[in-house]
Amino acid sequence: MGNQLINLLKEGNSRFINNQRKEHNLKHQLQAAMVEQRPYAIVVTCSDSRIPPEIIFDEGIGQLFVVRIAGNILDKIAIGTIEFAIQNFQTKLIAILGHSDCGAVKTSFNKAEKSFFINSIQQSIQPAIDTANLKTFQTTEEKLNFAIIENIQNQKQMLLQSSELIRNYINNEQLQLATGFLQTDTGKVHFF
Repeated sequence: MGNQLINLLKEGNSRFINNQRKEHNLKHQLQAAMVEQRPYAIVVTCSDSRIPPEIIFDEGIGQLFVVRIAGNILDKIAIGTIEFAIQNFQTKLIAILGHSDCGAVKTSFNKAEKSFFINSIQQSIQPAIDTANLKTFQTTEEKLNFAIIENIQNQKQMLLQSSELIRNYINNEQLQLATGFLQTDTGKVHFF
């Protein structure tokens, strides 16, 4: 089940990269989705305007249930949104997707005082920053990418620790959880 769904994302990403996108009848898809929503994947990703999941995975309306928040942070609201999709739409795949050049992670290296709400995002990312700061890197970009990937893995662990519903669905093989990293400059998604 899960590998087939990840393959759908990979195939769509390949079409996007190769500029061979499918022709989507969006009006028809919208009408069909009004009757019944059955997205096959929940994509949790950053709010960054350069990475719209429906486009990078070459999907139309109704295929993906997208949760977007700066730094792909999974707080109570985001986790509740994911649980809602699983229970109401029987979605079978969660993909947590980070991306290169993530501004939320990049600014989290800077300890400058920001608003209460921006600081909340940075506090969620801080464990990834702390781990990156313990390591040695050749370039700033390598350090940033390490922190971004560490943050993706931390969010995955947060989701598994926080949601008994999601753990049960995964344990009963009704749901798969995947993580990925999008290279913003090429649009290529690498799944872990």
